[in-house]
Amino acid sequence: MDLIELLKYIILSARAIDAEDNEFAWPDVSHICDDEMKVLMKSIVRRLYTFLMQGEDPRFDKNMNYHKRLTRTWG
Repeated sequence: MDLIELLKYIILSARAIDAEDNEFAWPDVSHICDDEMKVLMKSIVRRLYTFLMQGEDPRFDKNMNYHKRLTRTWG
């Protein structure tokens, strides 16, 4: 088996499992179109910008500390 065949085998036999334990073939869930990627990246940039710009704001810090306490036991 050459490298290309090995990679095809790995990709075609891989599985993804969601939060409800549903299993999907990797090729069925491993794609994203350019428009979806654009929306995703813009959302990430907006959230990072907000986080970085508000990091020095005491109200933002208080809100972050509140949510840290709520999620402390998550793992």
